[in-house]
Amino acid sequence: FQTLPKVLTLWLELAGMEQPQDARRGNEKFNTHNAAQWKKVVEETNAQVKKYVDKMQPVVLYTILPQVVARICHPDQAVYNILVSMVVKVVRAFPQQALWPLLAVVKSQSKDRATRGLTLVSKIVEIQKKSGRDTAAADLRNMIIQGQKFSDEVLRVSEFPIEGKMPRVSLARDLVFNHKIAPSRLVVPVESCLIPSIPPTYEVAQMKAIRPFSKDAVTIVAFLDEALVLASLQKPRKLSIRGSDGKIYG
Repeated sequence: FQTLPKVLTLWLELAGMEQPQDARRGNEKFNTHNAAQWKKVVEETNAQVKKYVDKMQPVVLYTILPQVVARICHPDQAVYNILVSMVVKVVRAFPQQALWPLLAVVKSQSKDRATRGLTLVSKIVEIQKKSGRDTAAADLRNMIIQGQKFSDEVLRVSEFPIEGKMPRVSLARDLVFNHKIAPSRLVVPVESCLIPSIPPTYEVAQMKAIRPFSKDAVTIVAFLDEALVLASLQKPRKLSIRGSDGKIYG
């Protein structure tokens, strides 16, 4: 799976390339033949990628999730459908961790990315419901809604105007922060909670048996009310989170 990022890059570049046309070489029949061969290569490559994506364990695809999400606006419909299937598979398996990059897409300033992000969210809930697990679908939908509210509030606070030199602020008093967005079932967004534990080699039986994330995931319990304001033009705020393990992250 260490080669997956490179394979993904090569596949997306191939699918996104246009068949070069050179009027100085060959006649129309020759160029038409080349175009047909090029299309055939791309379609066969897409079919192979889809076949192996369907076979891969979700945790393997999780390792390339940020790269997949970054290319979710790929113009080729067939490629887009495969990318969607990757995201759906991963988020259904690890919603507490995998929803973080998806929420970033939903809140993107790019209208196209935000629209595709919302489409992905709807697709995930729809497939979860079709699987016959109504309770799981409802839980996932609630987690997504909660995550969207969470993202909205954090983004709002990050842009809230701060007058004068204030090295520290009260989230509730100075930034009108809504502390009710916590607790959340999403994990604390730090490396220790987001990096899966997987073996260095890919053995199907072994991959099926592993638990990539702790059963007791460290989730968000609350925000500390005091936040640090960094001394720069944009006055970025450093928020601290209390995790379900009792530790402070920030």
